[in-house]
Amino acid sequence: MSESSFRVVSLSEDEAAQCLPLIRITWPDVDLEHWRRFVRSYTAQRRESRSGALALRDAADYFSAMFAYRVEPDIQRGLVLAVQLFTAVDLTNSPDFVRILVSAAEAKARELGCSGIEIRLYRAQSTLALRLQSLRLVDSAAIMSKSVR
Repeated sequence: MSESSFRVVSLSEDEAAQCLPLIRITWPDVDLEHWRRFVRSYTAQRRESRSGALALRDAADYFSAMFAYRVEPDIQRGLVLAVQLFTAVDLTNSPDFVRILVSAAEAKARELGCSGIEIRLYRAQSTLALRLQSLRLVDSAAIMSKSVR
């Protein structure tokens, strides 16, 4: 597997349905309408380029990974590329796969004048967390949550 086997593309709301199987691997209860709203919330501001969704298409033109990002201020580091959703399905189990996606996030962060990236992961993504740690990303925060319906 090489980086040339993949293309980094901006994900549009129109392409959301094609990525739904990728999303459901980690979040099996997400339906198409909810997923479309999520993608729209990141891609609607594309004119200002402060948020968006990037995806990897493999050689067969299938989506194999993606992340949704926003530029946010961080109290310690200034502007960071905050990645709310980061998912990758590596059927080949290659150590390079996640590195390619992280490289795309780093490039986007530099393009937008950010000093770093912050990636939110969920407990179901523990294997992905190990891959990110092997790429020198550090676990620097915890997110505590509670529903407020």
